[in-house]
Amino acid sequence: MVFIRYQSTDDFREEFLFCEPLLTTATGLVIFDKVDGFFRKNKLAWCNCVGICSDGAPAMLGNRIGFCKRVQEVNTNVVIIHCFLHRENLTTRTIQPELFSVLQDVIQIVNFIKSRALNTRILHAMCDEMGSQYVNLLYHSDVRWFSRGKILTRVMSAFRNTNFSNGKKTLIY
Repeated sequence: MVFIRYQSTDDFREEFLFCEPLLTTATGLVIFDKVDGFFRKNKLAWCNCVGICSDGAPAMLGNRIGFCKRVQEVNTNVVIIHCFLHRENLTTRTIQPELFSVLQDVIQIVNFIKSRALNTRILHAMCDEMGSQYVNLLYHSDVRWFSRGKILTRVMSAFRNTNFSNGKKTLIY
């Protein structure tokens, strides 16, 4: 999938450019050939490409045969940057040990609940009964690292300002 960001007459726009399946391997050469083929077919010039934002996978950034290296061979002025979302992922690996420990505990709890349908139904019923804004948790995996922040947000808001039967409110921090 290729997305494009460009300057329109009045503002910057971001749109879906095209999607082509990678039928066999996902090497830098194969990816470049797909994109280059689309450019040629639609008479787009590589010189108009001023930057590429990549996820950092070897097929994209390989310093000898990666996609970005191939683009730089056709357009030496192109700027290669690392996707800011993936930068956030990298920073979560360097957070303080105490916060990382809390994050890991929350992830284990959420994954335990989400791994069994009965646990999920019980949590749903409990959150419903307590009047929580959210009644479902987001499953976390390292592949879907972006869910880390959402997990903490959901867990915090599920128990914040919740009325229990004894009338007390509980805040978890």
